[in-house]
Amino acid sequence: MASLGYTPEMLAGPAATPAPGYEINLVNPPSNGNVLIIVSSVLLAFMLLFVFNRIYAKLVIAGSFGWEDGTCIVAALFTLVYYATVVISVTQCHVGVHQWDVTLRDFLSNSFLVDTYLAEVLSAPSFLAIKITFFLLYLQLFRPIRALRIAIWVGAILTTLVYVGFTIAWFVLGTPTGGQTWQQHLVGPEQAKGTQLSFPIPAIGLVTDIYIFILPFIGIWKLQMQRSRKIGIALIFITAILAVVASILRLVYTAAVADDTFSDLTYNIMPVYLTVMIEMNLGVMITCMPALSQSLRHWLPGDFLQGIRSRLTFSKSGVSSHPSSKIPVEGWGSSGPPHDNKHAGFVRVAELNNKDSDYELGRYSAAPKTYISAAGGAGEVEEDKVHLRYEIEQETYHDGQG
Repeated sequence: MASLGYTPEMLAGPAATPAPGYEINLVNPPSNGNVLIIVSSVLLAFMLLFVFNRIYAKLVIAGSFGWEDGTCIVAALFTLVYYATVVISVTQCHVGVHQWDVTLRDFLSNSFLVDTYLAEVLSAPSFLAIKITFFLLYLQLFRPIRALRIAIWVGAILTTLVYVGFTIAWFVLGTPTGGQTWQQHLVGPEQAKGTQLSFPIPAIGLVTDIYIFILPFIGIWKLQMQRSRKIGIALIFITAILAVVASILRLVYTAAVADDTFSDLTYNIMPVYLTVMIEMNLGVMITCMPALSQSLRHWLPGDFLQGIRSRLTFSKSGVSSHPSSKIPVEGWGSSGPPHDNKHAGFVRVAELNNKDSDYELGRYSAAPKTYISAAGGAGEVEEDKVHLRYEIEQETYHDGQG
């Protein structure tokens, strides 16, 4: 530090001039850092529970493990490491304390400079892993929709290129080279260029967050499924609006830091860390929502879930999910379609893997009317609130005979 021209007296003094109305307190300064640690810890605990449940649901319940599960785990690990840097920043680097209440020696210490460097370098890979997990999940859900499939691939490729590029740029510009110390690099031209990336990264992150938020709602209403099920899936993804709000706040706080970096950095950087932690943890949790739904159906009583499903389905579409039930269409009786030439057939949705699924089509003298019923209890039909597969059995009626 002496190489930067600071005397011991200067290093022992405050790292910034206090704002009007504030007094210097280098002995026992007030701090907001505990808020950052508490909120981050609670979010991290919930996030880890969601991830552990996802691993259990995929390996034990479903017996399968996909690429999106791997990227989710990678995102969780990066979030965990970022959380460690946040805790260190508060406990050892005075983040949450006004800069004029921190000595210049502590502000220029290796611990503070390295911690802020790691926070910048780690955030981009974590967000990339989270967003790639979303894109891989969307590919599973909306693969049959060609236009949406192309939009997903374009979004995934562009997001990867942008985040990889920013990570490399920040690593090159933010790392001391040629025997530089961290203090010498802080006042060098490379650090100044790296600081200029502080605003574009969250700005582009907000654009990709909005893109990821909109995509599923476009695809959900194109899927061939009951309206109540579409609403259920939409409710899962609508929680992503919280991550978008966190991304907006992160952009606002980052802009405030970028405009006046060294006037009160130790205090102003705290809300940036907080919004990053909120966005990371919420992003990982939202990608785990389908697995949570799968686990709830696995552990909760089948009659309980079947009753809820019956009420939702009946109220939204007029179709009962009671096993082997037949719902009349256009005033038909519950016994099935009349045996005449005007109403020629009905379709029954049968149990999964029903061996008696052969059907034979007869001659129709008029357009058939359709009956639909969902047979089988919970656990007999392969369903995860997103994917649904039934066998279909069709019986036809013609010339008054079945």
